[in-house]
Amino acid sequence: MTFRQKFAALGILLIAGFALVTWKTRSIMDDVMVNGPLYHQVVQGQDIVADILPPPKFIVEAHLLAYRIIDRPPGPDRDQLLERFEECRSEFEDRQVHWARELEGGRNGTERAEPKLVEQLLHTSYEPAEEYFQLAQARFIPAVAAENPNVARSVLVKEMEPLFIAHREAIQQTVAAARSLIAEKEAMAGAEVESGRVWSLGLGLGVLGVLALVAYLAFRSVLRAMEQVTLRMKSMAEGEADLTARLGLKSNDEVGRLAHQVDAFVAKIGGLVKNAAGSTAALRETCQTVAETSRSQESTVQQFGASTAQVAAAVREISATQTELVSAMGDVQRAAHESAQTAVAGRDGLGEMRGAMQSLAGSSASISERLTTINDRTQDISSIVVAITKVADQTNLLSVNAAIEAEKAGDAGRGFLVVAREIRRLADQTAQATLDIERMVAAMQGAVTAGVMEMDKFTAEVHRRVEQMESISAGLGGVIDGVAEMKERFTTVGEGMNSQAVGAQQISDAMASLSGNVRTTVTSLSEFTGAAERMRGAVATLDAELAKFRV
Repeated sequence: MTFRQKFAALGILLIAGFALVTWKTRSIMDDVMVNGPLYHQVVQGQDIVADILPPPKFIVEAHLLAYRIIDRPPGPDRDQLLERFEECRSEFEDRQVHWARELEGGRNGTERAEPKLVEQLLHTSYEPAEEYFQLAQARFIPAVAAENPNVARSVLVKEMEPLFIAHREAIQQTVAAARSLIAEKEAMAGAEVESGRVWSLGLGLGVLGVLALVAYLAFRSVLRAMEQVTLRMKSMAEGEADLTARLGLKSNDEVGRLAHQVDAFVAKIGGLVKNAAGSTAALRETCQTVAETSRSQESTVQQFGASTAQVAAAVREISATQTELVSAMGDVQRAAHESAQTAVAGRDGLGEMRGAMQSLAGSSASISERLTTINDRTQDISSIVVAITKVADQTNLLSVNAAIEAEKAGDAGRGFLVVAREIRRLADQTAQATLDIERMVAAMQGAVTAGVMEMDKFTAEVHRRVEQMESISAGLGGVIDGVAEMKERFTTVGEGMNSQAVGAQQISDAMASLSGNVRTTVTSLSEFTGAAERMRGAVATLDAELAKFRV
């Protein structure tokens, strides 16, 4: 249920409760009011008691006792009747004092009774009764005690009877006056109760109206405050959020405290967005640096690949030359067997061979220099790989810090947490690729070092062979004479050339493997560059999301 529905339900329950209380109050007033059901039951009970027990203020019981006393002989019964007669007189006097205090003095500050009622009850009815009891005390009871019933009867009938009748008439008038006063007071009480009923109903309706007005004003203020809070949160949820705006509610109720907490939460989000913006700027620069470094490494490796291809081509030429030399040495051996007269032609061919050997020595030196250049380039690649490793470590550390900040941001940093995880994954891939490059470069360095050593050996051998050819040229005469003796030497040279051909083939295979590793390195660097570009795109997306918040 919304606040509005809850407040409406509360108002309905309040109205229903108030109506129930009003109805119950009216029912109770109807029961206890004058002329109501309870009042009639009480009056009915009093009327029954009045009908059964004669009141002490009416001396009818004493008058009846006087007639009974005359007819009773002396004894306990008559004594009891005389005692009861005295009790009736005492009760009459006590009630006289009571009603005198009640009607004339106004006991407890109550209002004085009607003068007519006071006159009838305290004077008109009292005086005959008082004279009646005085006469009984003075003449009636002594006559009874003297056992003179005729005198007692004469006093009772002739003197006390008229006083009783006068008293009875006064009592009847008093009763009539009291009933008239009761009827008047009942009417006044009924009017007062009705007036109170109207006033209570009007007052209840007025209180209900005031309560409804106060509730309406209070609920309206609460609803307005809640509407402001709702609109504020809705504007933040729908996109363009101004994190510098504040609700600024001054109330200290629950809604006001909620608004203060919302303002504090928005301020905290603003701080997080500022920190995230700064972090994305640093991350963007890092991505740019990584991408540029990757492109530079890719260019370097491509140049290294081109150099490796050139070296491989040169090694293949060396291998082909070695094959040709082996074939040539076979021809020389066969020619040595044919005839000695080819020695002169062999001298010319030997001169040409010396030139070829010198050319071969120059080519071997060039190959050694190129292999040395390749070794230096691999050293550069190692330093670049170290730089890439450092960049990957820094990127991984930056992604861990970004993930920590995203975890602190909660739901608001969930998207940034995904980016941080992607960055960390790319950093791990970069580190793995760098480790692969390092291993390949190490293998390349080993192969190049072996190639340099073999080429050094080959160059030394070529120089030695050139020196031998020079020696052979210098002693051509001796060679011509000892062609047969040179057969074994040509055989040794052929075997050396075969060994050199095998070494050249090994160098060719190593250079082919190196070319493949270089191509793999280029592919890895291309993937690393693509990862850096994707990371930069993710950072741009994060910047676009953060730009929606104004801080």
